[in-house]
Amino acid sequence: MARATHNETVAIPSCEFVDETFAASIFEWDMQRLYYMQSFNSFPIPIRCGQMLVVRTADIARWALNRRYGITRYSI
Repeated sequence: MARATHNETVAIPSCEFVDETFAASIFEWDMQRLYYMQSFNSFPIPIRCGQMLVVRTADIARWALNRRYGITRYSI
């Protein structure tokens, strides 16, 4: 059985902590899409830590590579 391939690229920020609205904007999602990805799609970003959300870059990279997404890194 052939594996599906993705042409999309995931942009991964270099920062570690972002607020919830900014976390959504990193991926150009609205909040509803962010919650969907967190809850139903097991997307590894973000993880709540008090009032902040933690971006675990290594987890995002692993998630993306396992699904054959390209990765672009950038600084904020």
